[in-house]
Amino acid sequence: MRLIGELANARPFGLHRAALAAAISGLAEQAGRPLSRERLLDRLHKGGAEEAFERSIDVHVSRLRRKLGDPRMLRTVRGEGYMLATPGQD
Repeated sequence: MRLIGELANARPFGLHRAALAAAISGLAEQAGRPLSRERLLDRLHKGGAEEAFERSIDVHVSRLRRKLGDPRMLRTVRGEGYMLATPGQD
């Protein structure tokens, strides 16, 4: 996806580019469906984020939302995780 390339090549914001790309890729693969916090955490860790701890995921998601430019694009799904919104999704 173009979004993955654009964000992964952007100036890093507290994450290694590989960790950012891994997180975005996981969210994009699940677009329109929730990605659990555990799976997102696993992707961040495998991408090289040394501080991919349970509590830090909130900070990473907040930064990712800012980077996306529209916080509604990355939604919190209570009890399930996070979901990248698809076009036309309310």
